[in-house]
Amino acid sequence: METCDYIEQETGITHQDFVAWNPSLKEDCSGINEGIVENCNRWYKASPGDTCDAISKKGGFTLKQFAAWNLAVGEDCSGLWAHFYYCTSVPGFTPSMTTTTTRTTPRSPTSDISAPTKTQQGIIDTCNQWAQAKSGDNCDGIARKYGISSKDFKDWNPAVQDDCSGLWANYYYCVSIPGRGSGPVPTPQPKPTPTKPSGPRTQDGIVADCQTLYTAKKGDSCSSIVSQYGNLDLATFVKWNPAVGEDCYNLWANYGYCVGTKDKPASSPHASPSPSPPPESKPPTGCSKPHPEPTQPGALCECNKWYKVSRGDGCWSIAQKFGVTEDDIRRWNPESDCQLWLNYNVCVSA
Repeated sequence: METCDYIEQETGITHQDFVAWNPSLKEDCSGINEGIVENCNRWYKASPGDTCDAISKKGGFTLKQFAAWNLAVGEDCSGLWAHFYYCTSVPGFTPSMTTTTTRTTPRSPTSDISAPTKTQQGIIDTCNQWAQAKSGDNCDGIARKYGISSKDFKDWNPAVQDDCSGLWANYYYCVSIPGRGSGPVPTPQPKPTPTKPSGPRTQDGIVADCQTLYTAKKGDSCSSIVSQYGNLDLATFVKWNPAVGEDCYNLWANYGYCVGTKDKPASSPHASPSPSPPPESKPPTGCSKPHPEPTQPGALCECNKWYKVSRGDGCWSIAQKFGVTEDDIRRWNPESDCQLWLNYNVCVSA
């Protein structure tokens, strides 16, 4: 059974974020439903009002077997939680035949498809097809691949959250329910793009009259690219390169992205973030409130929270990380104008 450390390393998230996104967890990682047998081959999602006895009768096994397969529920069934998956079969198990009165009421539209082992909480009960997320996947990309809308994907998998920050690599997500979803959509052959043969590869939908391409590097973000061109803003960049998505989850290293067109030529690029500050600019001094060293030029003395700029950071990515706007970052660090210095602290709350 997975531990917090395993999940955090597998998905590349911090322990602080993992606990914040999963309120049932405690700082010491208690709250994960442990003790399920490793060779389970069928799963049942408990609903409000379910009991161990009812689940056992439905599955044709004994309470003792159910407790042995799901140690966390306990012999008194005090550990049974609604909306969690529990093991209801192992290799070699044959459900016992019970005599029941046949009912003529319609069957509820639940799925007979067994849930995979690595799923998140809250997945829709009627799921009949699953997809395993891979490193680098995003909600929009998975939805497109299986011919469903992003809204459906998030509704069926609520743990991913509206911003898709809860999508974990190697976990399974629902991509179809009865009457919705039709399996993977064939990937169309890429159309020729108006770039020179020696140029970088580009994604579909790039603006037709693009004249200047920027080749993305590992660690780049939409914001860090935009910040290198003085006459380019994030909205225009996304408009010219729609495949990246509004949340920029589809920015791929070694691919070319448009940063200038015939009507709006690219300005001369400048590095961002800068490796070191110019000698005439100095961090704020004489502040009564303690602050880390060094800081971005002109940062507010009364700053409440600081963040050290890393390679690939930009105003937009930092603003997203701390739930503020780019204008906030500029206002709290007025002399930097979002040309941030590498390894210098930037004010992110004041």
